[in-house]
Amino acid sequence: MKNALWLSGKIAFVFSLMIEILQLLLRLGTFQLSDIFYNTVGGVLGGMCYWGIIKIKKGL
Repeated sequence: MKNALWLSGKIAFVFSLMIEILQLLLRLGTFQLSDIFYNTVGGVLGGMCYWGIIKIKKGL
């Protein structure tokens, strides 16, 4: 579980950071640290859901 959470959090952080930097450079929106934080938390929660579904499927 730890690896799935770490990987999903890392992927969500990198993608969110890339989007925020593009918004800053292209002046298409505002750069907000809260977006990066919330997207990373969402990615970790998604990883937890994925891990739980895999565990349930293996148990059946």
